[in-house]
Amino acid sequence: MLPYPFKETLHSEARDIATAMRGWHFWRSLLFTAIGVVIFSIGINGLLIPHHFMAGGITGLSLIVYSFFSHFPVSVIYWFINIPLFIVGWRTMSAPFLVVSIAGVFMSGVGLQAFQGIHIPLEDPLLAAILGGALSGIGIGFYLRVGGSTGGLDIVSTIIRKRLGLPAGITFISFNMLIITLNAFMNSLEIALYTGISMYITGVLVDRMQAGFSRRRSAFIITSQPDRIAQSIMKDLGRGATFFQAQGARAGQDLRVVYTVFNLHELGRFKEILYAIDPAAFVVINEPAEVIGNRFVSWKDERYGQRPLTSFKVTGPQATSSSLGVNNVHP
Repeated sequence: MLPYPFKETLHSEARDIATAMRGWHFWRSLLFTAIGVVIFSIGINGLLIPHHFMAGGITGLSLIVYSFFSHFPVSVIYWFINIPLFIVGWRTMSAPFLVVSIAGVFMSGVGLQAFQGIHIPLEDPLLAAILGGALSGIGIGFYLRVGGSTGGLDIVSTIIRKRLGLPAGITFISFNMLIITLNAFMNSLEIALYTGISMYITGVLVDRMQAGFSRRRSAFIITSQPDRIAQSIMKDLGRGATFFQAQGARAGQDLRVVYTVFNLHELGRFKEILYAIDPAAFVVINEPAEVIGNRFVSWKDERYGQRPLTSFKVTGPQATSSSLGVNNVHP
């Protein structure tokens, strides 16, 4: 008979899975994972394997093992490598995410097997590395965008971060550098460099698929005409603006810093507004990783509007915009 705490944990996780399965987000994650796996598998089988390139992560490790044991399908090797990872790391994942990850691993194996032997007529190794990396990145980013997963290195990085405190990025880079190095010894330095190119393109496209291709810019503006600039931003750009109360370090003068966010294609108009009103203004323009809010991407678009945030409670004094010295000119 199971101990009571363990039995209660299983019941709780089962309830979480049942609740998740009643929502569209769970099934959408599986659908997008299936589509992403098809794109990813075409890139692996059609371009990377024929040119002896390697993919990143656990798929790359599977391809290395496949080079020595080619009588085993890549899909079977991929499954066998992921099984111990799930056994070790299942405690680090929520029950619904664990189910999605297991389904993703299964679909990845099926996809790698189903598209084995597919031929993409591309002889140039550089073009093959670029297209193979692009297909892999689009496929992976496609399901990561909606919260899908295929296990693998995500589990490894989570375990290492919890036990050793190493950031996930270091784990990914170290693991992929190991794959590139092994590829150099197994094939040639030239092929290993093409593998590195393919991995780089995959990483860039995964990031872009998650953050979106609509590039944003944010700007901090220190000016003697904050009201005029804020009004022009709202009127001419159609964007909001926020005042931050600040103080100059040298003169000790109180001032209001204007903060705003806009799309990349609006950058030229923004500079024209700024120059026309205050050519002496000091402005810092940044590229935010992601923007969620009014006139950009909503929380519902990010799939948070489909479920209540019941696990978070605000206790104690609540911070307000006035207590932080922040003044919204436009919501």
